[in-house]
Amino acid sequence: MLTICDYPEIGDTAYESRRLGDGRMKNVDVAERAVFSSHHHLRAPTINISIFNGSTRSNSTIMASAQYVGRLTQRMIYDQLRAEGSPWLKKHVLYADRQVIVMNKPPGLICQLDHKESTAKPGPTSLNSVFKDIRSCFPTAHPYPVHRLDRMTTGCLAIPVQYSAAKSLSLQFQKGTVHKSYLALVRGGEKTFSETKGTIRASLLYDDGRPEIDPMGKESITEWEVLASSPKVPISLLRLNLITGNKHQLRIHLAKVLKAPILGDNLYSQSPLHQSVLSRTHVPEDGLFLHGSDLSFFKYRPNGNRYRLGIHAPVPLDFMRICKDLGVPLPASYKQPGLSIDGEPVHQSVGHAHPNDESEWDLRLWNPALPIVDASI
Repeated sequence: MLTICDYPEIGDTAYESRRLGDGRMKNVDVAERAVFSSHHHLRAPTINISIFNGSTRSNSTIMASAQYVGRLTQRMIYDQLRAEGSPWLKKHVLYADRQVIVMNKPPGLICQLDHKESTAKPGPTSLNSVFKDIRSCFPTAHPYPVHRLDRMTTGCLAIPVQYSAAKSLSLQFQKGTVHKSYLALVRGGEKTFSETKGTIRASLLYDDGRPEIDPMGKESITEWEVLASSPKVPISLLRLNLITGNKHQLRIHLAKVLKAPILGDNLYSQSPLHQSVLSRTHVPEDGLFLHGSDLSFFKYRPNGNRYRLGIHAPVPLDFMRICKDLGVPLPASYKQPGLSIDGEPVHQSVGHAHPNDESEWDLRLWNPALPIVDASI
């Protein structure tokens, strides 16, 4: 066996080539392909060996050795983002590495590639423009859509930037090993809830894409917990764990089961907002106060050990403002981005070094205001 690159992916695939019995090479793609490369110092090896019309085709660019691909550090990626990224991209990126970019999705962004762009609002309004921004900053990146958030839902959105990472992350979504948590402001005070937490198991049946609660529908499970309630008006802050990821699951579970619709959700609750709320704060007409605060999935260290990478997205300014206006306590941690490894917070002041790993595998959040400084310096 000829090993080209023992490079660990998000999933369980490492790149290698194997010689078949007839002497040909098994289809292999060392598809780092200089994913984040536009300057000479960022170019990693590109090695493509495939079976094409019964023959072996090879196209190689080797700068030092196959292991050079491991030297494409987060520092280099973030330097490139700082130098070449659009203002919109630099504002909304939370985390980036060789395989995936995690963004704090703003309201109004439609997670579809074929949606027509709107010129009424500044910045991208669909994934078409987001992917264009990514490729403009990192010309050989190949972004892929693997999950969605509703148009007005904000928070963590993962965008793989190479095919193998997209395939692996998509498989994790299918297997349910991607963990997603949300924060929601809901229309209901402390007395609305008979308990402070619980689990909703209410199957959803879809008719023309519109869900209804029906025992014959798709299994749908949501864990919920009341974090705080306003002492002034019937508004509460809930944390939601999405166990199954069906369309509009959180919105219909809260509105129809808990009887506490999400603030701003006019689709599943048409009743007017309580005047006591309107007299104390401004609620945007098209706002939906549902925020994907946490996203975590499996990745692999250079030594092959698996770990869970977690990203925390701060809530939008409107979310913070309404909490302040209505006296809903909002912990400081919900106002700042965060990074965790296997559930343990990573302290950004020093990075996070794994035992026996190269320093270049320290993981950090993107910070547009500060250059990356290696922990070893």
